[in-house]
Amino acid sequence: MSRPACVMLLVVLWSGPYLLIHSASRSAATLRQPEQQLPQVQFGGIYRRMLGDNPSTLDPTFLIDAYGRAVVSQVFDGLVQLDAELNPLPAIAEFWEASHDGRIWTFTLRQGVRFHHGREVTAQDFVYSFSRFLKSQKSVSVTEFFRRVQGAQDFMQGMTHHVEGLKALDRYTLQLLLEEPLAPSLLLLALANAYVVPQEEVERQGERFGRSPVGTRAF
Repeated sequence: MSRPACVMLLVVLWSGPYLLIHSASRSAATLRQPEQQLPQVQFGGIYRRMLGDNPSTLDPTFLIDAYGRAVVSQVFDGLVQLDAELNPLPAIAEFWEASHDGRIWTFTLRQGVRFHHGREVTAQDFVYSFSRFLKSQKSVSVTEFFRRVQGAQDFMQGMTHHVEGLKALDRYTLQLLLEEPLAPSLLLLALANAYVVPQEEVERQGERFGRSPVGTRAF
């Protein structure tokens, strides 16, 4: 490419006062977003985007470079996404609820969201994906959030086989229990490392998953 394009997104983690929990009279504050006006769906076609270099991987868990993020964001989804002004919007999570102290987050998933190989996304997929990220010991922006999940440190040190604070309450309800609140929680959950992956495809492909990803988005 004669003129490689690099797009950098600067996220100021400790800004975003709109993410703080405001509720003095209720034990939980429900954060709901209005329904989005989706563009008309078009099937088929080719998506082209200039990159400054080849991505090191297309596996969200191990993603570290901007080139990979440009592609991964077209292949995978997370619980939430951000608009142009960094406001959190629904993605796979239809809506969410936070406790008054900001330590308990409950996400209700949209039904009918499917991975590319056809299986429906469930809350357990997020439990697996977030646990897999913690196991990777990656030090990126979203790590600050996941390390605050109850039991995360014990899991990372191999003292337990599951993360206590990651719970699939039912097929479409995910609950995250934090040791302490973190103001930009939703912003961090919208980052690429928090995208959901299908366990059976990750285990079937192994390291090849980063070259043949299976996600939920259009590509």
